[in-house]
Amino acid sequence: MRIQSFIPQNPVIQNLVRCVFIIEQEEAHKSARFLILPSVSTYISVSLNTISYSENENIIVENTTKNPLDSSIQFGLKSSVSYEYRGKVKEICLVFNPLAVFDFFDEELLLKSVANNQSFIPDRDFETNIVRILNIANNDQIIEEIEQYLLKKYKPFSHAYLHQATNELSNTDSENYLCLDELARKFSITRQTLNNQCKKYLNLSASEFRQISRFRKFIQAKLIDENNSKLTDFVYDFGFFDQSHLIKEFRKYAFLKPNDFFRKVNFSKDNQVIVIWQ
Repeated sequence: MRIQSFIPQNPVIQNLVRCVFIIEQEEAHKSARFLILPSVSTYISVSLNTISYSENENIIVENTTKNPLDSSIQFGLKSSVSYEYRGKVKEICLVFNPLAVFDFFDEELLLKSVANNQSFIPDRDFETNIVRILNIANNDQIIEEIEQYLLKKYKPFSHAYLHQATNELSNTDSENYLCLDELARKFSITRQTLNNQCKKYLNLSASEFRQISRFRKFIQAKLIDENNSKLTDFVYDFGFFDQSHLIKEFRKYAFLKPNDFFRKVNFSKDNQVIVIWQ
Protein backbone atom coordinates (compact mmCIF):
# COMPACT_ATOMS: atom_id res chain seq x y z
CA MET A 1 0.00 0.00 0.00
CA ARG A 2 1.15 3.52 -0.79
CA ILE A 3 -0.15 6.57 1.06
CA GLN A 4 0.63 10.08 -0.13
CA SER A 5 -0.45 13.28 1.58
CA PHE A 6 -0.76 16.67 -0.10
CA ILE A 7 -1.20 20.15 1.36
CA PRO A 8 -3.43 22.35 -0.85
CA GLN A 9 -1.62 25.16 -2.65
CA ASN A 10 -4.48 27.60 -3.13
CA PRO A 11 -4.56 29.92 -0.07
CA VAL A 12 -8.37 29.81 0.23
CA ILE A 13 -8.45 26.01 0.15
CA GLN A 14 -5.37 25.74 2.36
CA ASN A 15 -7.18 27.52 5.21
CA LEU A 16 -10.07 25.07 5.04
CA VAL A 17 -8.67 21.71 3.92
CA ARG A 18 -5.97 20.37 6.21
CA CYS A 19 -4.67 17.86 3.69
CA VAL A 20 -5.63 15.39 0.99
CA PHE A 21 -4.61 11.74 1.15
CA ILE A 22 -4.34 9.45 -1.85
CA ILE A 23 -4.33 5.81 -0.77
CA GLU A 24 -3.36 3.20 -3.36
CA GLN A 25 -3.17 -0.56 -3.20
CA GLU A 26 -2.25 -2.20 -6.50
CA GLU A 27 -2.27 -5.87 -5.52
CA ALA A 28 -5.66 -7.52 -6.10
CA HIS A 29 -5.16 -10.20 -3.44
CA LYS A 30 -3.48 -8.13 -0.72
CA SER A 31 -4.94 -6.41 2.32
CA ALA A 32 -3.54 -3.67 4.53
CA ARG A 33 -4.75 -1.96 7.68
CA PHE A 34 -4.13 1.35 9.39
CA LEU A 35 -5.54 3.29 12.30
CA ILE A 36 -6.96 6.81 12.24
CA LEU A 37 -6.72 8.57 15.58
CA PRO A 38 -9.61 10.55 17.11
CA SER A 39 -9.97 13.85 15.32
CA VAL A 40 -12.00 17.06 15.22
CA SER A 41 -11.71 17.12 11.41
CA THR A 42 -14.28 16.09 8.82
CA TYR A 43 -13.36 13.40 6.27
CA ILE A 44 -14.78 12.87 2.80
CA SER A 45 -13.52 9.64 1.23
CA VAL A 46 -14.15 8.64 -2.40
CA SER A 47 -13.07 5.65 -4.47
CA LEU A 48 -14.16 3.73 -7.56
CA ASN A 49 -15.27 0.09 -7.64
CA THR A 50 -15.18 -0.42 -3.89
CA ILE A 51 -17.71 -1.06 -1.16
CA SER A 52 -17.28 0.07 2.45
CA TYR A 53 -18.82 -1.66 5.44
CA SER A 54 -18.27 -2.36 9.12
CA GLU A 55 -16.94 -5.71 10.32
CA ASN A 56 -15.97 -6.50 13.93
CA GLU A 57 -15.67 -2.77 14.71
CA ASN A 58 -13.34 -2.27 11.73
CA ILE A 59 -14.16 -0.37 8.54
CA ILE A 60 -13.55 -2.52 5.47
CA VAL A 61 -12.95 -1.03 2.03
CA GLU A 62 -13.15 -3.85 -0.48
CA ASN A 63 -12.76 -4.03 -4.24
CA THR A 64 -15.96 -4.79 -6.16
CA THR A 65 -17.40 -4.36 -9.63
CA LYS A 66 -20.90 -3.52 -8.37
CA ASN A 67 -20.38 -0.03 -6.96
CA PRO A 68 -18.87 2.51 -9.41
CA LEU A 69 -18.53 5.36 -6.85
CA ASP A 70 -18.07 4.74 -3.14
CA SER A 71 -18.37 8.05 -1.28
CA SER A 72 -18.69 8.68 2.44
CA ILE A 73 -18.45 11.52 4.94
CA GLN A 74 -17.41 11.35 8.59
CA PHE A 75 -17.59 14.27 11.01
CA GLY A 76 -15.36 14.33 14.12
CA LEU A 77 -14.03 10.96 15.26
CA LYS A 78 -14.64 10.26 18.95
CA SER A 79 -12.36 7.23 19.04
CA SER A 80 -9.66 5.56 16.96
CA VAL A 81 -10.96 3.76 13.88
CA SER A 82 -9.26 0.83 12.14
CA TYR A 83 -9.51 0.74 8.34
CA GLU A 84 -8.72 -2.36 6.30
CA TYR A 85 -8.28 -2.26 2.52
CA ARG A 86 -8.89 -5.49 0.63
CA GLY A 87 -7.86 -5.85 -2.99
CA LYS A 88 -7.04 -3.14 -5.51
CA VAL A 89 -8.09 0.29 -4.23
CA LYS A 90 -7.44 3.92 -5.06
CA GLU A 91 -9.05 6.29 -2.57
CA ILE A 92 -8.97 10.05 -2.18
CA CYS A 93 -9.57 11.32 1.35
CA LEU A 94 -10.13 15.04 1.96
CA VAL A 95 -9.54 16.21 5.52
CA PHE A 96 -11.44 19.42 6.32
CA ASN A 97 -10.82 21.66 9.29
CA PRO A 98 -13.73 21.87 11.77
CA LEU A 99 -16.84 23.41 10.13
CA ALA A 100 -14.96 23.96 6.84
CA VAL A 101 -16.91 21.31 4.91
CA PHE A 102 -19.97 23.58 5.20
CA ASP A 103 -18.12 26.16 3.08
CA PHE A 104 -18.43 23.82 0.09
CA PHE A 105 -21.56 21.69 0.46
CA ASP A 106 -25.17 22.22 1.42
CA GLU A 107 -25.70 22.28 5.18
CA GLU A 108 -28.98 20.36 5.17
CA LEU A 109 -27.64 17.62 2.92
CA LEU A 110 -24.43 17.27 4.95
CA LEU A 111 -26.29 16.89 8.23
CA LYS A 112 -28.75 14.44 6.69
CA SER A 113 -25.95 12.29 5.23
CA VAL A 114 -24.19 12.07 8.59
CA ALA A 115 -27.36 11.48 10.63
CA ASN A 116 -28.58 8.68 8.36
CA ASN A 117 -25.13 7.23 7.62
CA GLN A 118 -25.84 7.62 3.90
CA SER A 119 -23.46 7.56 0.96
CA PHE A 120 -22.32 11.10 0.30
CA ILE A 121 -23.44 12.10 -3.19
CA PRO A 122 -24.58 15.73 -2.81
CA ASP A 123 -25.42 16.27 -6.48
CA ARG A 124 -24.80 15.01 -10.01
CA ASP A 125 -22.02 17.57 -10.44
CA PHE A 126 -20.16 16.01 -7.50
CA GLU A 127 -20.47 12.50 -8.88
CA THR A 128 -19.42 13.50 -12.42
CA ASN A 129 -16.36 15.45 -11.25
CA ILE A 130 -15.20 12.94 -8.64
CA VAL A 131 -15.42 10.02 -11.06
CA ARG A 132 -13.45 12.05 -13.61
CA ILE A 133 -10.81 12.99 -11.03
CA LEU A 134 -10.45 9.42 -9.75
CA ASN A 135 -9.67 8.28 -13.29
CA ILE A 136 -6.69 10.66 -13.55
CA ALA A 137 -3.40 8.74 -13.34
CA ASN A 138 -1.15 11.58 -12.14
CA ASN A 139 -1.64 12.32 -8.44
CA ASP A 140 -0.37 15.91 -8.64
CA GLN A 141 -2.97 16.59 -11.32
CA ILE A 142 -5.62 15.01 -9.08
CA ILE A 143 -4.84 17.54 -6.36
CA GLU A 144 -5.02 20.43 -8.84
CA GLU A 145 -8.40 19.25 -10.09
CA ILE A 146 -9.75 18.84 -6.54
CA GLU A 147 -8.71 22.39 -5.66
CA GLN A 148 -10.36 23.77 -8.80
CA TYR A 149 -13.55 21.84 -8.06
CA LEU A 150 -13.68 23.05 -4.45
CA LEU A 151 -13.07 26.67 -5.47
CA LYS A 152 -16.12 26.53 -7.73
CA LYS A 153 -18.15 25.22 -4.77
CA TYR A 154 -16.81 27.71 -2.23
CA LYS A 155 -19.43 29.72 -0.37
CA PRO A 156 -18.46 30.84 3.15
CA PHE A 157 -20.50 29.26 5.93
CA SER A 158 -21.80 31.54 8.67
CA HIS A 159 -22.70 30.61 12.23
CA ALA A 160 -23.42 33.00 15.09
CA TYR A 161 -20.67 31.69 17.38
CA LEU A 162 -19.37 28.20 16.50
CA HIS A 163 -16.28 29.36 14.60
CA GLN A 164 -15.17 31.43 17.58
CA ALA A 165 -16.20 28.70 20.02
CA THR A 166 -14.08 26.04 18.28
CA ASN A 167 -11.09 28.41 18.37
CA GLU A 168 -11.59 28.78 22.12
CA LEU A 169 -12.02 25.02 22.59
CA SER A 170 -8.78 24.39 20.67
CA ASN A 171 -6.85 26.71 22.97
CA THR A 172 -4.51 24.91 25.36
CA ASP A 173 -3.10 28.07 26.97
CA SER A 174 -3.91 27.69 30.67
CA GLU A 175 -3.83 31.49 31.18
CA ASN A 176 -6.65 32.02 28.67
CA TYR A 177 -8.56 28.82 29.37
CA LEU A 178 -12.34 29.17 29.66
CA CYS A 179 -14.47 26.50 31.29
CA LEU A 180 -17.52 25.47 29.25
CA ASP A 181 -19.96 27.49 31.37
CA GLU A 182 -17.82 30.62 30.89
CA LEU A 183 -17.53 29.94 27.17
CA ALA A 184 -21.31 29.58 26.83
CA ARG A 185 -21.89 32.84 28.74
CA LYS A 186 -19.47 34.58 26.39
CA PHE A 187 -21.95 33.92 23.57
CA SER A 188 -25.06 34.52 25.71
CA ILE A 189 -26.16 30.91 25.41
CA THR A 190 -26.46 27.97 27.79
CA ARG A 191 -23.89 25.21 28.08
CA GLN A 192 -26.52 22.78 26.77
CA THR A 193 -27.07 24.90 23.66
CA LEU A 194 -23.32 25.01 23.05
CA ASN A 195 -23.13 21.23 23.36
CA ASN A 196 -26.12 20.70 21.08
CA GLN A 197 -24.63 22.90 18.36
CA CYS A 198 -21.22 21.19 18.64
CA LYS A 199 -22.84 17.78 18.34
CA LYS A 200 -24.93 18.91 15.37
CA TYR A 201 -22.11 20.43 13.32
CA LEU A 202 -19.05 18.56 14.62
CA ASN A 203 -20.41 15.21 15.90
CA LEU A 204 -18.63 15.98 19.17
CA SER A 205 -19.69 17.59 22.41
CA ALA A 206 -17.79 20.72 23.43
CA SER A 207 -15.88 18.69 26.02
CA GLU A 208 -14.98 15.97 23.48
CA PHE A 209 -13.82 18.59 21.00
CA ARG A 210 -11.54 20.15 23.63
CA GLN A 211 -10.09 16.83 24.80
CA ILE A 212 -9.37 15.53 21.30
CA SER A 213 -7.84 18.85 20.23
CA ARG A 214 -5.52 18.72 23.25
CA PHE A 215 -4.61 15.08 22.55
CA ARG A 216 -3.74 15.82 18.91
CA LYS A 217 -1.79 18.98 19.75
CA PHE A 218 0.27 17.05 22.29
CA ILE A 219 1.16 14.43 19.66
CA GLN A 220 2.15 17.07 17.10
CA ALA A 221 4.32 18.91 19.63
CA LYS A 222 6.13 15.70 20.56
CA LEU A 223 6.71 14.74 16.94
CA ILE A 224 8.36 18.05 16.05
CA ASP A 225 10.35 18.27 19.30
CA GLU A 226 13.99 18.39 18.24
CA ASN A 227 15.27 18.26 21.83
CA ASN A 228 13.75 14.83 22.47
CA SER A 229 12.18 16.18 25.65
CA LYS A 230 10.56 13.95 28.22
CA LEU A 231 6.82 13.53 27.81
CA THR A 232 6.28 15.03 31.24
CA ASP A 233 7.85 18.28 30.01
CA PHE A 234 4.77 18.79 27.83
CA VAL A 235 2.06 17.89 30.33
CA TYR A 236 1.21 21.31 31.72
CA ASP A 237 1.74 23.13 28.41
CA PHE A 238 -1.30 21.37 26.96
CA GLY A 239 -3.73 21.62 29.83
CA PHE A 240 -3.20 18.20 31.39
CA PHE A 241 -3.43 18.25 35.17
CA ASP A 242 -0.56 15.82 35.71
CA GLN A 243 1.14 12.75 34.20
CA SER A 244 -1.64 10.37 35.25
CA HIS A 245 -4.17 12.59 33.43
CA LEU A 246 -2.02 12.38 30.28
CA ILE A 247 -1.73 8.60 30.51
CA LYS A 248 -5.48 8.22 31.05
CA GLU A 249 -6.30 10.18 27.90
CA PHE A 250 -3.74 8.30 25.79
CA ARG A 251 -5.20 4.99 26.87
CA LYS A 252 -8.67 6.30 26.07
CA TYR A 253 -7.82 7.51 22.56
CA ALA A 254 -4.88 5.36 21.46
CA PHE A 255 -5.14 2.25 23.69
CA LEU A 256 -1.52 2.74 24.81
CA LYS A 257 0.55 4.65 27.33
CA PRO A 258 2.28 7.70 25.74
CA ASN A 259 5.78 6.17 25.66
CA ASP A 260 4.46 2.93 24.18
CA PHE A 261 2.43 4.87 21.64
CA PHE A 262 5.43 6.78 20.27
CA ARG A 263 7.53 3.59 20.15
CA LYS A 264 5.00 1.36 18.41
CA VAL A 265 3.55 3.49 15.63
CA ASN A 266 4.74 5.04 12.40
CA PHE A 267 3.31 8.31 11.15
CA SER A 268 2.84 9.54 7.61
CA LYS A 269 5.73 11.65 6.33
CA ASP A 270 4.17 14.97 7.36
CA ASN A 271 2.88 13.69 10.74
CA GLN A 272 -0.71 14.14 9.67
CA VAL A 273 -3.74 11.94 10.40
CA ILE A 274 -2.82 8.40 9.50
CA VAL A 275 -1.05 6.05 11.87
CA ILE A 276 0.30 2.75 10.55
CA TRP A 277 0.58 -0.18 12.94
CA GLN A 278 3.89 -2.03 12.85
